[in-house]
Amino acid sequence: MQGYFDDVKKEYVITDMKPRRPWTNYLWNEQCVCKCDQFGNGFSWRAVGRQRRNVESGERNVYIKDRETGEVYSANRNYNDLPFDVLEAHVGLGYHTVISSYKGLDVSFTTLVPTQDAVTLFQIKSKNTTEKDKKISLYFTVKPTPDLSGHDAYGEGDYCEQINGLLYTHDGFRLPNDYTKISVASLKKFDGYECSTSRFKGEYNSWHNPIALQTEKLLSKGMTFENDYIAAFEFDLCLQAGEEFENVFMIAATQNMDQA
Repeated sequence: MQGYFDDVKKEYVITDMKPRRPWTNYLWNEQCVCKCDQFGNGFSWRAVGRQRRNVESGERNVYIKDRETGEVYSANRNYNDLPFDVLEAHVGLGYHTVISSYKGLDVSFTTLVPTQDAVTLFQIKSKNTTEKDKKISLYFTVKPTPDLSGHDAYGEGDYCEQINGLLYTHDGFRLPNDYTKISVASLKKFDGYECSTSRFKGEYNSWHNPIALQTEKLLSKGMTFENDYIAAFEFDLCLQAGEEFENVFMIAATQNMDQA
């Protein structure tokens, strides 16, 4: 059985996370569309007149690193087929949530498009279900697509204090539209960040075990002239027994800083 309907919560619960073909879910309002597969991966775009403005596309990951054992895994993707107690997706009315449980840590990853505004929201919750403290680093990653022209030299990405997040700009000659900024904002302060996919994943590495997660902390340095950006956030946590951490992220394409 691939899943079942939860009539009380008005959800379809996907229990077979590796079917023959990916499950596809679309979230949208009048201004933007977000696609999710069963793991929450996909793309977002916004309408700009008659054009589409790609905002982000590709892997969306919630990584967990146990700071005591060094084990690293993706809570929403489970690339290495670890013996998770739970890994399922809950498809509701206007949201998509991936839930996992592994070694006493429950994680939920929700993707949401609000009824108004051309933004995509991501909510992450992690809860320590054991009776002792857990020292972990939690990482959230999304792939912004600021490239409007195909010229790497037009782009840059770095930390932006005004939005408490990462800002990616693409300013160049004869661009197809003036939505030249992509902002990825965090509700809570973060302990580190990365903008470069090659530095985060590694040039010849994979998403199973990004090279940056083998280091003590993310580099927290901007990047220019990149053809493949990432927005990676690090949160160093010590969760007491029963304690929960929650955060919300927003990604949007804007014309200027005031809109961001």
